[in-house]
Amino acid sequence: MATRRFINSGDSSNKFWEIDVQGRTVHKKWGRIGGHVSDDTKEFPTPMRAESEAQKQINKKIAKGYREVQEEELSHETEIAESMGSQYKIENLEFVGSISGQTITFSDNYDPEMGVFVTILHSHSKRRHYMTVTKNQSRQYSGANFNNGTVRVGPSSIPASNFVQGVKKKLSRLAQVVAEAVNTIKFAAVGARSLEIDGMDDVDMAAITAQVESAGQSADSHVIQKFAALGNRTLDL
Repeated sequence: MATRRFINSGDSSNKFWEIDVQGRTVHKKWGRIGGHVSDDTKEFPTPMRAESEAQKQINKKIAKGYREVQEEELSHETEIAESMGSQYKIENLEFVGSISGQTITFSDNYDPEMGVFVTILHSHSKRRHYMTVTKNQSRQYSGANFNNGTVRVGPSSIPASNFVQGVKKKLSRLAQVVAEAVNTIKFAAVGARSLEIDGMDDVDMAAITAQVESAGQSADSHVIQKFAALGNRTLDL
C-alpha cells in the first residue's frame, strides 16, 4: 500500500494522519498540521493482516471526518499552518465596502482596493483575531462588534508579516478551491440553468460545500458563499 494521507480541518480540528504498509509493517504518522508529529510502527503476522488492519484504521478515520488528500495538498496546508500557526483557522470573511474611523461597512461585492475583513479563530483558546487584508496593507484589531452589515473595531496594529502571509495563502487557496467547485457543479449540471449565486438553493450550496471538503478544505457556508460570489475572479492579495 502506498502512503495514504488524510486531514481533518472541520470544527476546531486542523490535524493530519497518514499510514503506510510495507510488507508486514504498518507505519503511521499523525499530529496537528504544521505542529508536533507523532509516529508509530507495528508489525503483523502476514502482509495480508497488515493491509487489513490498515484499512480498518482508515475507515475509522473517515468516519471521524478525515478526508484523503494528496501529498501536495498536505504540504501546502503545512506551509500555511507554519506561517499562521497550526492552531489558527479562518472562521469568517466579509468584503470591505468602506472604512470610516473605527466603523467598517461590508459589501456584497469584492473590491481589491478595500480588501476583506477576516475573523481568525484560535482553536484551543477560542480567542478570535480580526483583520483587514489587502494586497498592500493589513491591520489587526483588538476587538470587533458586529451590527447589521457593519463592524465597529477596536484599536488597530500591524500584525506579524509571517502571520499575514499565512492568512493570505489560506484565503487564496480556499478561493481557488471554491472556484473550482463552482465550475465543477456548473459543468456537471447537464441542461441545467447557469449557476447564479444570488439564487442558489440549498442543494447547490451543499454540492459546492461537498466539493470543497473533498479537496481537503473546510469553511463555514457563509465563507464558501462569499468566495463563490467571486466566480472566476481571484482574490488580489
